[in-house]
Amino acid sequence: MFNRSVLLTFCVILAISHFQ
Repeated sequence: MFNRSVLLTFCVILAISHFQ
């Protein structure tokens, strides 16, 4: 099961990696 916090953090990390 995924927590919303984990999913949100994962999306943020992906976004940062994409914009770099």
